Amino acid sequence: MEKANQCRKKEIENTVLLTRLLYSMVQTNIIIQQENEDKIESVNNKGILTLKKKADKMLDKTK
Repeated sequence: MEKANQCRKKEIENTVLLTRLLYSMVQTNIIIQQENEDKIESVNNKGILTLKKKADKMLDKTK
């Protein structure tokens, strides 16, 4: 019974971590809007790299 409780607790912790990660992902702008409409929009490489690092960290915690 104790092992089942520990397993269930770990499942809940993983769900919370993954939910936080998903929330961070949808809050990050992938494209950087340019103020001047004549310029081409650029990719938010810094934001994407930050998300990747956060995802890697969270995935390590779920193991």
